Amino acid sequence: MPLKLRSIRFGELDGRNEVLGRDQQASEIFFGSFFEPPGFQMQEFERGHKFFVKGPRGVGKTAMLRFMQKHFEKQGAVTKLIVFKDDISPLLRSQLGKVANVEEIKAPEEAEENNDIVIAWQLYIFYIIFKMLRSRDESICDTEQFKTIEDHLKQIFTIPDENALSGLFKRFSGGKAGPIEIKLNESRSKLQLEASWIVEQISILFAENKCTSQSYYIIFDELNVNYSNKNMYIRDSIIVRDLIKAVTAANQRIMVGHSNIFVIAGIRSDIFYRYDFPHHETYKYMSGYTFEISWNKIGNTEHPILDLIKNRLIANEKFTQVISSTDDIWDIYFSRAIFGISSKDFIIERTWLRPRDIVILLGEASKIANLETNFSQDLFRDSEKAASSAFWRERFEELNTFFFVKEIENIREIIDGFRPFFTLKQFEDTAETLASSSQSIRQTLKTHGSREIIKALYLTGVISQGKKNHGKSDQKPNYSDFRFYFENADDVNFQNAYCIHKSLWGYLNIRSGSF
Repeated sequence: MPLKLRSIRFGELDGRNEVLGRDQQASEIFFGSFFEPPGFQMQEFERGHKFFVKGPRGVGKTAMLRFMQKHFEKQGAVTKLIVFKDDISPLLRSQLGKVANVEEIKAPEEAEENNDIVIAWQLYIFYIIFKMLRSRDESICDTEQFKTIEDHLKQIFTIPDENALSGLFKRFSGGKAGPIEIKLNESRSKLQLEASWIVEQISILFAENKCTSQSYYIIFDELNVNYSNKNMYIRDSIIVRDLIKAVTAANQRIMVGHSNIFVIAGIRSDIFYRYDFPHHETYKYMSGYTFEISWNKIGNTEHPILDLIKNRLIANEKFTQVISSTDDIWDIYFSRAIFGISSKDFIIERTWLRPRDIVILLGEASKIANLETNFSQDLFRDSEKAASSAFWRERFEELNTFFFVKEIENIREIIDGFRPFFTLKQFEDTAETLASSSQSIRQTLKTHGSREIIKALYLTGVISQGKKNHGKSDQKPNYSDFRFYFENADDVNFQNAYCIHKSLWGYLNIRSGSF
């Protein structure tokens, strides 16, 4: 007997809620159904060959990092998870901003690499590493080098490690990391040490001593920036850039001695969408060390996102001890055809091929199911508005990379009621008409321009572009000609036709027909 749809767990919008909550079932299903994205190799992270996970919102970065953490712990490793947006508070970011002198910087790409922030991040990372090593009484802890540096770090980080960076930044003056005063043991004498010198001593320590008893992993999750205002964006862009450099530098320092200590970070790829983000400096620190999550189809194989759904269904059945044939589990839970296409093609068409899309699409349909055990056309039709609204919220968050909240509302007003296919000229004509009676829309157009808006809509998957000449009256477009997963704004051709993603039609009141 198949499970009732209402009882199936497809996941949470935020992957960490499945792991950190008190719901044992959600946690067991999460780990029992985890499906590795194409190209992912755990050994690359276990051995330190890669240490960055990159991808857009909702693609599964947090889920992958939590899965890695669980895997490492099962292997006997010691782990420490740091959630950037929670553990690195606005106050700490403000303190970092003062060190970076962001008030004097007009755009993040103008900011020179601030070695003081990079050094500060490395000291913080090594402070955590030293605490982890001490907790397991590693042999390296018995060396005089370790004990001396450990004492220095304890004096630098004078308060609990939840706010450890504050202890360090109190010692920064004039926007720079000046000499740090260190008290000598059993003496009234004091030393003035440069932070960079301490980091170099740590490098020497790990070069001369190898930690072999077990592995240690520090995991930074949700490296992202605040787009609330320009100053916060500039500040966070510089902080994230220099943390990325520090992660690379810390790993490279530890690699010299071949110790089993690794620092891993998950990064939102949409921070790279903006033209004013310091791309080139950041990419050079990530080059060769990054796994980018993508659920796109490879060759003639089935879309991986469909296998992810199957895994979830199987895990739910296993947890509830329902016996079903896994060979035809898709046919058990999905109608053969939905809106004239196969149910698998329907899933592909109505998502951006991200795990969070599945949570929204199937989750909203499940909410209105009563005793149904099969996803039917009626369920998807009746849940379309709710799903479309949830999908727009996701796109809204990504658009916030480029625009302020009011500007996004203005852009939504421009495309609200559009036909699904349109040209740049039609967008411009509609925008100008609305701007004639709305000062807010007029200001948005003045600030950004139609082409910049089109690029942002393209990068966030709100729209896609068709083949050349689709805009001509004798060339009727077909929705299947458009794809909605990409990252390069340079791909935008302003002569082509555009299409709004079908899952947004309900929320944006998109009319049927073309042009």
